[in-house]
Amino acid sequence: MYIINGRGKLITEEGNYELSNDSIIFVKPNVKHTIVNELNEPLYFLFVYSPPGPEQKTKQMIKNSAK
Repeated sequence: MYIINGRGKLITEEGNYELSNDSIIFVKPNVKHTIVNELNEPLYFLFVYSPPGPEQKTKQMIKNSAK
């Protein structure tokens, strides 16, 4: 993951990490994680998956929540 702009926190099973502009994060496979925006400003970030696949679960969750 790459933090484009903003501030936040990465919370994982292995610890918590502060995020800010230009932070780069690698989360090992099968490690539960979440990103928390700590400000009332947008937090822009980019996810890159390799190999592809996990994004399909996210797309399905979004689709199901819209119903």
